[in-house]
Amino acid sequence: IGTITHMLTLSKILFAVQTLFFLFSLSIHDFETDLHTGTNNLPEMSEFSSGENTLVILLDGLQGDIFRDLLTEDPPPLFAQVFSGFTYFDQHTGLFPTTFMTVPALLSGKIYRNDETKQSFIKRVVKHESILPVLGDRGYIVDLASDKFEVNLYRKGFHSHSYAIPNNLHLSRLHYTLDDTLRMADLILFRHAPHLARKSIYRDQSWFLQSIFSNDEYGQLRYFAHNHFLETLSRNAFVKGNAKRFKFFHLMTTHTPFIVNRDCSYAQKALPIERENATNQSRCALLTVAKLLSKMKEIGVYEAANIILLSDHGAWIAPEMEPKVLEDGTFEMIHPAVSSMALPALAIKPAGSTGESIFSGVPSTLSDLPATLNGLLGLGHKFPGKNVFALNENEHREREYLYYQWRRDDWTSPYMGPMTRFVITGNPYYTSSWEQKGIINPPQQ
Repeated sequence: IGTITHMLTLSKILFAVQTLFFLFSLSIHDFETDLHTGTNNLPEMSEFSSGENTLVILLDGLQGDIFRDLLTEDPPPLFAQVFSGFTYFDQHTGLFPTTFMTVPALLSGKIYRNDETKQSFIKRVVKHESILPVLGDRGYIVDLASDKFEVNLYRKGFHSHSYAIPNNLHLSRLHYTLDDTLRMADLILFRHAPHLARKSIYRDQSWFLQSIFSNDEYGQLRYFAHNHFLETLSRNAFVKGNAKRFKFFHLMTTHTPFIVNRDCSYAQKALPIERENATNQSRCALLTVAKLLSKMKEIGVYEAANIILLSDHGAWIAPEMEPKVLEDGTFEMIHPAVSSMALPALAIKPAGSTGESIFSGVPSTLSDLPATLNGLLGLGHKFPGKNVFALNENEHREREYLYYQWRRDDWTSPYMGPMTRFVITGNPYYTSSWEQKGIINPPQQ
């Protein structure tokens, strides 16, 4: 019996070793795939025109009130000096609490309402009804960049060059391969472990095997990889030709998990979703954006460029909301999970705008982006929404926000789950401005 037990133990060890070698070989393949996918069209991302340039940077999850606080913090950080000529829209509202359905809305001004499948809506709107084919018709060179998933949403529309930001350009091959192996091993261990042991393996995203054998930034690659992408552009940006150029970069440097300290050093773990941590990561991300803006000044294209800095939703951080006082003297508040995600950031520098940044309280919303670009670029097209520079601060305007709970199958399911429709009139930081207007359900299937 002892011999049999010994043989079984040995076979388990050999199986574990074989599994690790298999995972290691898969990770080598992943490294090569990421590297090949990412390097296509990287030089074009760095090219600017001696004529017309438009740069749109979407920082995923940058919350509007956090951005406002950073712009006004004392002493002012570097980007407060670099962001000259910008208008910050401090009563701006979003449309959805996640990226997926926000992308077609910000490209087209059209809002998904569960009346057709998500994939059909995205394909039709981005390909035929967004600003991308209009730019193509007007002769623009269109450069798109994001990670592999998000960039495929944008690629459904017209583009000249696209770049899937890889997860490994800032890592050595051995470094990436080892960490990818450990990541997959941790996931296998987590899946097969007893329920009570899973918390010890997960360790609040500081995974068991990765924390023992790896002391690096792998688990939070998107923050570092996307920062690396922007820093590469900041070093290599150059002017070539005079063709009209439009760049749209969707970056994940402000998105959870929050993993950097105030000095932008790696915190070695995922930090709690709290205002201080969100503020620190947002500050670090904006400082990297500021490097690119400084480079644009250096090569002489900043002042004449249209530059838009925006986000798709908030950061799950409770904003400071004014409560609504009810007739019985009690107070009513919008749940922070709802209100925070409805407050994305928006700041715009029109071509020729200079001087200190200014604040605007106009009732802008995320679906105004195509109409605003249409006005800034003189495209002569008609989009839903309004040019934010044509809005009045005292204007009465109803802005929609469709809130839903994210489900695991929302990437692949044909429809969204039930969406609660809110109408916001007035300052979105006042609960009295919010009114719930029913639920948009998916079709009966």
